[in-house]
This record gives sequence, C-alpha cells and structure tokens, in this order.
Amino acid sequence: MNNPQQNDAWSDCPTGQIAKIVQYSKSRERHLIARRVSLCVSTFCVLLFAGYLVVGHPFAGRLLGGIYCQDVIINSDSYLSGEIDAELARKIKNHLALCDTCRTKIEQKKNRRADESSQLFQQDRSTILSSLTLNRKNRKP
Repeated sequence: MNNPQQNDAWSDCPTGQIAKIVQYSKSRERHLIARRVSLCVSTFCVLLFAGYLVVGHPFAGRLLGGIYCQDVIINSDSYLSGEIDAELARKIKNHLALCDTCRTKIEQKKNRRADESSQLFQQDRSTILSSLTLNRKNRKP
C-alpha cells in the first residue's frame, strides 16, 4: 500500500479549504431543504385554494339553489313566518329541495314552533276557561 505522501497525486489542502467545502455542503443542504419546504407549502396552498373553489366557503356550507346553507339558516325564521321577499323565498325553497341537512333543520324548527304555539294555545285556553269559571262563581244570582 502506498503512502499518500509518497504519491504525487496527493497534496496538502490549502489552509481552510476543507472548512470551506464543509460550509458549502451544509449551505447547499439548507438550500435544498428550504426548496422542499417551499414546494410543499406552495402545493398545500394551491390545493387549499382549489378546494375552496370547488366546495365554496367552508363556514357558509354548500351553495345550492342560489343560496348558501348559512344564509338559509339565518333567514329561516323569516322564511317560516312568510316575512321575506319572493326571490329569497324561492332560493330557500330551491335550496331545501336539494339540501337534506337544511331541510331537516327547517322542519325541526317548524315542529318546535308548532309545539310552542300549541302549548301557548293550551295555556291561553286554560287561562280563559279558569277566568270564565271564576266569573261564573263570582256572579250573583
């Protein structure tokens, strides 16, 4: 085996040359990591934006019948009382025909209203009947 000092192809490195090579290698590695991270972040942003375009605003629900789920729920009380304009009522009606979730929520709200109205009617009826009974008892013959 030849000694590297005896071989003419080998020579001593200038002072600091190995340190420069190591520094360049580390710098190159950091640069490659930064490029990979940048590529991943860019890809994520593109996919997020594409999803937003396809699905719509994540907090607004789906756009069906010309109106978002969130807007249907916000306007549900006015819709059930018939206090909204015809165009909005038409959009909500179309939306409810296509969206099971909103249709279920509106039906539940409608049933709650009917139950509350029935309870109020029963309370009013009891109050009126008890009032009439008291009036009859207090009447002088």
